[in-house]
Amino acid sequence: MNALPAPEAGRVEIRVEVADGRVRTADIRSLRPLSIVSRFAGRPVDDIVPMLALLHGPCGASHAAALHFAGAAARGRNIAANETAAWVRRLAAERVAEHLGHLAATETLPGMANDETRRRLRDMLAAARGLAHGGAGPDRFAAALLGAAATLELGDTDVGAAAPPLEPPHPVDGLTAADDPAVLAGLAADPDFAARPALDARCPETGPAARCGGTAAAPGTAIRARRIEIRAAVSEIDGAAQDPGWIAHGSLGDGAGFAAVESPRGRLHYRVAIAADGRIREARVLAPTEWNFHPQGPVARMLVGLAVGHGATERGAAGDPDRAVERVLSRCIAAFDPCVPFRIVREGAADA
Repeated sequence: MNALPAPEAGRVEIRVEVADGRVRTADIRSLRPLSIVSRFAGRPVDDIVPMLALLHGPCGASHAAALHFAGAAARGRNIAANETAAWVRRLAAERVAEHLGHLAATETLPGMANDETRRRLRDMLAAARGLAHGGAGPDRFAAALLGAAATLELGDTDVGAAAPPLEPPHPVDGLTAADDPAVLAGLAADPDFAARPALDARCPETGPAARCGGTAAAPGTAIRARRIEIRAAVSEIDGAAQDPGWIAHGSLGDGAGFAAVESPRGRLHYRVAIAADGRIREARVLAPTEWNFHPQGPVARMLVGLAVGHGATERGAAGDPDRAVERVLSRCIAAFDPCVPFRIVREGAADA
């Protein structure tokens, strides 16, 4: 039996020049590998789907769902409503887990100093991850998740202290299902499209803030959006709400199919070609991070002109202006939640 390919490390590198208390230039470079699915060419697609949930750390269920639905469409296989519902429940659980983890890491969940709150958070995270992985006993995980959700306070839409003001403001341009035809055309025409996607002159944003009609560049918007989406995902798992927008898929003809999945970090696109014997011929994958961290994308637009001069008041900066500026930049960039680590490199003379 062939060993599974080890996931490759990667990162996003963000080079900025700061002068007079503002970011003057921002150069964003994605140094991460594209999806590992192409490395499985020649393998049966049905064997690879469960592997993706394990091999992709962030958003593994979303990648597995995208390959499953794209592969089914490529082979002309109809997916039953109950099968789709099971996948949507996994995706909802994954969204809960990813968003909760982000809120906990950024200390934006109320009551985190309380031992009981931390216990409830651990219980909810464990149940959400168990349900997202698609193992045995999904109803048990769902019940545990719903029980924990009923007792864990997520907070309201007031996130408290604001981040540095967004100057100048940029119009919200979110990636939606209406963009799928153009995205699929780009993936079909150019293998490099997945590494640096753009739609004509547009470099849209994707992710929870964009799904809620805002932008993660606006202070507090991404936090509010994650709280809103956790509540909605819990309702989906409970059966109280049904959102048809989680997964889109269809045949592209000639043994090819696509799927678009609303992953925790944004809209994820798969375009695959499957041979008659069910083996993967080709796979092209476009992850949300490539949209948000495009050199002319929403993170770059946010950074250029961003005021960071008051960063010396940042908690933990200890009066170090350079450290304070980096903390401001890190917090603003982290709102877009890339699927790999990011590194900030200061260039030129700094005068924060």
